[in-house]
Amino acid sequence: MSDTSLYGTDFNTPAYAKEVDREELARALILFCIQDGNIASENISGRLAKIQTMLNETQEKLGGNEENIPLLMAVNGVQSEVTEALMALQFFDRITQRMDHAVATIEGVQSTQDMRKRFTMEDERVLYDALSKGANLDLAVNMAKQTLISTIDKKGEDIELF
Repeated sequence: MSDTSLYGTDFNTPAYAKEVDREELARALILFCIQDGNIASENISGRLAKIQTMLNETQEKLGGNEENIPLLMAVNGVQSEVTEALMALQFFDRITQRMDHAVATIEGVQSTQDMRKRFTMEDERVLYDALSKGANLDLAVNMAKQTLISTIDKKGEDIELF
């Protein structure tokens, strides 16, 4: 027998029997993904920052002593990897923004034309424009992906770390 209660409420009673609205379910799932992802992102970011601090302290302790050069090189290599991981993690913010925009669209908070003005990323505007001009879903997503790749190639080094 499965536990269907939450805080003492039995959701199997007829009072709670209703068809789940698909849009409401989609919104709830997206919002839950955002919440869950933010928790994981903050955890990973905190751990990487702690590792970076430990590496900085290790580097200071090793000093410029010639016998420590191999260790210093290893520390520098790990620091570079941590920096790359932080940059990759920053792209999670893009996903969160897209999911927020999806929820707003589902909720019908604004017209789709107003929605375009809210988009902060060029790839989202490309996706919207392609769909509004009649492109099928696969083509529109591919066009947005190409724009994203181009943006990363052009600005990848300019990404601000947390």
